[in-house]
Amino acid sequence: MVLGMNEEIKDIIDYINDRVIPNEKWEKIKDYITDLQEENDRLKDELKRLHNLLNSQAYKDLDNYKSRIDKAIKLLKEAGCYDEETKTFCDDIYYELPNILNALEGSDKE
Repeated sequence: MVLGMNEEIKDIIDYINDRVIPNEKWEKIKDYITDLQEENDRLKDELKRLHNLLNSQAYKDLDNYKSRIDKAIKLLKEAGCYDEETKTFCDDIYYELPNILNALEGSDKE
C-alpha cells in the first residue's frame, strides 16, 4: 500500500482497488500517488534543510553585526569621545569617525 497516507485514504484506495478500477490501471495510479508522496517528502526535507541553513546564516550575520557595533563602541570609549553619563559626544569625535565607520563596515582598519 502507499506509504505515508492515513488510514482513511488507505481504505478509500482499497475500496477503489477492489470495486472500481481494473488492476493494471490501478497499479499506475498507485505508482503515481507513491511518486507524489515521495516527492512531497523530498521537498519537505529540502525545505527543512534550507530553513536550517537560513537560520544558521542569520545568526552568523547577527553575531557579525554585533561584533562590529561592539568594536565601534569600544573605539568611541577609547577615544574618550562619548560621555556615558550625559549620553553626548565630544567635539573631537570627527577625527574618530573614519575608524568608527570602518568598524561598522567590518573593515579591520582602525
